Amino acid sequence: MRIPILFMTPILWIGFAAGSCLAQERPAPAEKQEKSEQDHARELRASRNRFRHLTSRAIASKRAIGDLEERLARHGWALNSDLTAARVRMDEFMDDAEADLKDGKDQGGKP
Repeated sequence: MRIPILFMTPILWIGFAAGSCLAQERPAPAEKQEKSEQDHARELRASRNRFRHLTSRAIASKRAIGDLEERLARHGWALNSDLTAARVRMDEFMDDAEADLKDGKDQGGKP
């Protein structure tokens, strides 16, 4: 939006001057990209740590469900279909997360 010079007050001039000074202080695109790469590396490390933690919890859950399944089978019963479906979804999510981490993607799917 262009404002005619005749209608500019001193306050507007100060605002424009401050804006032009701020524009000069912005980091160069290469610096932004470097920071972005550093942020990505940090997020990737955090995602890998979360994955390790979740993997241990998933293994414990699988063992507990397996034990329950064996006890139920001894009595001729089976697991609830909701529990079985949840176990399958957990396996799929963990496989997807592992594949993304191997490709170098963080939790947002960004490479």
